[in-house]
Amino acid sequence: MPLVSASQDAQFSQFYAAPLYTNPAFTGLTGQHRFVANIRDQWPGLSNDFLSTSFSYDRNIESINSGIGVIAHGELAGEGLLWRSVIAPSYAYNAVIKEKVVVRPALKTGFAFTGVNKEKLVFNDQLESGSSSTVDESVRSNRFYFDFSAGVLVMSNKYWGGISFNHMNEPDQSLLENDSQDKLPMKTSVHTGAKFPLSSGGQAKSKVRDVSIVVHYKAQGKFDQLDIGGYYNTNPVVFGIWYRGLPVKSNHNNAINADALTLLLGFKKQDVYSLGFSYDMTISKLSFTRSAGSFEISFIREWSHKKKKRKKHFIAPCAKF
Repeated sequence: MPLVSASQDAQFSQFYAAPLYTNPAFTGLTGQHRFVANIRDQWPGLSNDFLSTSFSYDRNIESINSGIGVIAHGELAGEGLLWRSVIAPSYAYNAVIKEKVVVRPALKTGFAFTGVNKEKLVFNDQLESGSSSTVDESVRSNRFYFDFSAGVLVMSNKYWGGISFNHMNEPDQSLLENDSQDKLPMKTSVHTGAKFPLSSGGQAKSKVRDVSIVVHYKAQGKFDQLDIGGYYNTNPVVFGIWYRGLPVKSNHNNAINADALTLLLGFKKQDVYSLGFSYDMTISKLSFTRSAGSFEISFIREWSHKKKKRKKHFIAPCAKF
């Protein structure tokens, strides 16, 4: 039974299609109502792959310049051996600093459970007695903890940038009954980008084209990672490609810090829905043939109960995927 463990947060390649997971400041950054679903299967070629799911709902409340939402996130590792689930309400405030510049500070409070399927573990007393069950009570089946996060987002009609701090209280998620601790390290996420229109002013809306360049940096504990790439939108189809890694920095094995090359195909109808399919081609020492890469699906549905046209009080150039 291991006495020391290390963990990192699950990551979504389509980070802008997981808005409340990436940064609580994205809460309410929608017309009125928004539902988001994300599913990621990481390294299905391995017997103990990692499955992440996330579902969220958020809405914009114009009357108080705010956004409210809630996210439910779950993770399964080692064929269900380890699991974690979180439900987290979030709140963001929309502050207009000057014309076409918006700042959105936000908070998120998580109620989290982590656990282990003890039926898939083998304890010393089972080895000694040959029994299929154990009487060892040194390992808990689950643990509850609070998880606090905060973030801020700054936007104009073309550029955006944000930073979020997850697990600011660094909660103890140890499953051992003794006094040992297993703190979840704080994760810092920095994301920025710019959108460049390619269409002329006289084009029909259905022919709108643009390119978005995005950067997403994450650091947690001893590990950090960079996503850099872009999206090409030729409404209603979106193509994306980005690189994940830090080639200027060696990893703990003194090898080039390269993780994956991500390819995206998406379909969207502005302010109605977005559907994205992405594939991570592993380029690290793990190798593509062993891991089979990673697959991810995202779905976003936006809607409004208002019949009259909504007066936009913020500008959201961020990509949907």
